Amino acid sequence: MAWGASNWVAPAAAASHSTQLGQPRTTTAPFGRGYTRRQWDLDANHEPINLVDTGDSAPCFADFLDALDCAGVSRSVIDAATEPATHYPYPSNSPICH
Repeated sequence: MAWGASNWVAPAAAASHSTQLGQPRTTTAPFGRGYTRRQWDLDANHEPINLVDTGDSAPCFADFLDALDCAGVSRSVIDAATEPATHYPYPSNSPICH
C-alpha cells in the first residue's frame, strides 16, 4: 500500500491497518464523530434542494482515521497522509477512542 513517496506503508503494516478499519467502530452505528446521513433532490441547475437529515448515523473519513490513530498508527504517518494544515484538517492529537 503506498500513499506517496513520503508516507509509504509496508505491506505488513497495511494489513494491520486494514484489520483496524474492519472493526465494529468503523462498520457499526453509531459512529464516533456523530455525522448523520442526508438526502436531497437536485433542481434544474443541479443545485441541491429539499435537504433532509435522516438522523441515521453515518461514518466519515475522520472515523476511519480515529480507528487507525487509536490503534497506535503513528500520528506522523496519519498527518503525512492527510496534510492537516492544507488538505484534510484531521486532529491527530485528539482522536475519538472508545
